Amino acid sequence: MTLDDCQLVILAGGLGTRLGAATANTAKSMVEVGGKPFLQHQIELVKSRGIKQVLLLTGHLGEQIEGHFGDGSKFGIDLKYSRETEPLGTAGALKLAEPLLQRRFLMMYGDAYLTLDYGLLWDRQSRSVRQAVMVIYKNENRWGRSNVVYDLPVVACFDPTAQSLPSDHASRLKPHQRFEYIDYGITAIKKELIEALPAGTKGSMNEVFAGLAAKRQLDGLEVKERFYEIGSPEGLEAFKAYLKESSQ
Repeated sequence: MTLDDCQLVILAGGLGTRLGAATANTAKSMVEVGGKPFLQHQIELVKSRGIKQVLLLTGHLGEQIEGHFGDGSKFGIDLKYSRETEPLGTAGALKLAEPLLQRRFLMMYGDAYLTLDYGLLWDRQSRSVRQAVMVIYKNENRWGRSNVVYDLPVVACFDPTAQSLPSDHASRLKPHQRFEYIDYGITAIKKELIEALPAGTKGSMNEVFAGLAAKRQLDGLEVKERFYEIGSPEGLEAFKAYLKESSQ
């Protein structure tokens, strides 16, 4: 499916506290990897996959992002911005950006590098009767804590706990359930989901997704390509190694 009408929303307002000194005076998305900001790697990747429209949700040190990328013309992509002036969480950031959102869009985390077929996800959402389609990967706790119970075609349970925090969610699962999959870092969303959030919403989209999963209203789309992320020192090093290997 063509991605000409696809809007990609990148959540680029995170503090990046797990990266320590690397983000003391630098926006997490602007951490340099392989000679350029991580966000530039993201934008170049999605452009190569056919995406032409990106909405960046910025916050902490957002002026660094806007100053570097501008309107996106020098990168061959159309960039728009929504900037929070106080921490709102991912759900709050999307609610703030509601006037800029298209009727359906892709939401990707600003620390994720994802080599999936974006057209496959866009097509799946066009055929879905549910409000969101979460891309998932059979992680089995290899790269981060697995947080998804998948019952084809839906996510039957989603642990909303941040990866940086301990979780006892697995102990609440039914005997036949097990967290084998992980949220890949990108979800296709219908705008009506954001419109239903109360004005002034603060908090995480993880809680919204957990609520949908509990009602079996969150579709899952499994991919086989592993994900890369720079949200942790280990993830950052793994991404550096991936870039080095890819350049050889």
